[in-house]
Amino acid sequence: MISKKVYFMIPVLILLLISLCPLLVLNGMCTSVDETTLYIPGETQRIRAVNPVLVAGLWHYLNVTLIDSQPSKLSVTMYEGGTLPTSGERNENTYYEWEYDNGNWNEVTEYGGTTYSYINKANCKKTGNTYSFYIGIRSDVVKNTNIDAIDYDNWTLEIKADNTVIKNSGLTVEEPVIGFAQQSAEFYLHCEPFTSTIIKPDHTFGIINPYNIPFTINLTYTQFANRIDTTSVEAIVHPNSTTTNEITINTLQWPPGTITIEGIVEAIPMYVVQTGDVSLITTLVQYFPNIKIFVGHSNYTIYESPTTDVVFQYEEKLDAEYDEIKDITTYISGNGNASITITCENATLLNVFHENTVIDYMSFAIQSTNTSEQPIITQIHFTQENTIAFITYEIEINGENLTFTTQITVGPKPPQEEKPADTTLVMIIIGVCIIAVIGYMIYSQMKYRRR
Repeated sequence: MISKKVYFMIPVLILLLISLCPLLVLNGMCTSVDETTLYIPGETQRIRAVNPVLVAGLWHYLNVTLIDSQPSKLSVTMYEGGTLPTSGERNENTYYEWEYDNGNWNEVTEYGGTTYSYINKANCKKTGNTYSFYIGIRSDVVKNTNIDAIDYDNWTLEIKADNTVIKNSGLTVEEPVIGFAQQSAEFYLHCEPFTSTIIKPDHTFGIINPYNIPFTINLTYTQFANRIDTTSVEAIVHPNSTTTNEITINTLQWPPGTITIEGIVEAIPMYVVQTGDVSLITTLVQYFPNIKIFVGHSNYTIYESPTTDVVFQYEEKLDAEYDEIKDITTYISGNGNASITITCENATLLNVFHENTVIDYMSFAIQSTNTSEQPIITQIHFTQENTIAFITYEIEINGENLTFTTQITVGPKPPQEEKPADTTLVMIIIGVCIIAVIGYMIYSQMKYRRR
């Protein structure tokens, strides 16, 4: 049975603890951690299983918020595994320690001496009960064993207030991996010859970051870079995200042909801890977006001679009605001389026009230039129904013999309209009969009245 004296002592003890608590707080004995967060600047904290993630070789903010306490010294320790290594086992691969000491931020382990450091003191700060350490560790502490995944090791995070441990928890350290992929980065565009215009494709392209290092990009183009505007090239590509990039092309008065433009994307890793002897993977380079601009008339096939700069444009397939007379235009451009022969099958070739002149022969020569297009108009009469007609262009360019064909699907004859029967005579006869009947009725009525 508890005596009355013991019951009396309980309130006294409570009052004594309350009175001593400010002193205990001042000595760090009542200090406790309210919250810790660990993240790369500009990113959110990541959790693997139940532990916060630190990416080796990158700067991180470690924010430690205490409950109603501001000790004169707060130290943070990270070490490999779950057992604190001995002093002889401590090195850049196993153990790190930093501290806040009466307004000063220090790297206790001092691995780099005066050459480099794993704390950036300029970015550390204390706000109220929150201590923000700007720290990093060596980039190669986690060995790469799986080239298809991000490898990681289990470490321990320990926090002390005035040399008293106030938190001990797990920490996941990942190897740093930088890389990116492309999304929808193929563009097939069209513009009319010798026409300045603005081309805006109907889709965007993306840069995918599937790994754990944020990066910026440097995007250039193999040609016409000053005429291509690309959005979001200044944006940070965050881990596990995809950018949305739009392109706009301001064309020149290009002659007919195909223009191929390739982008060059460089990924530049951010927040890299520079240690002097260990660094991250060098800048990665990939070639995209891939842009092809077909400078020519809509729905025309463009042929570019590989040995000259002569370009021939023609339509591969057309439709026509039976008995239709159709003008079919082809174009030739580029510097060079060409000889052209035009023939027709399953239709009647009426005329060929060049430079507003009728060509007397179906084979003729053209001197082409790169400053304009020369249209060739072939006039065809489609005299056969339900057939496939062909126009063949045989072209000789500086000894190069080429053949191109336009295929025309010809429709059926339209059905004949039935003419209505001529009812004029019938109507006259009916009219005469009606008049005769009416006349007879009038005559009969007048005759009987006289009687």
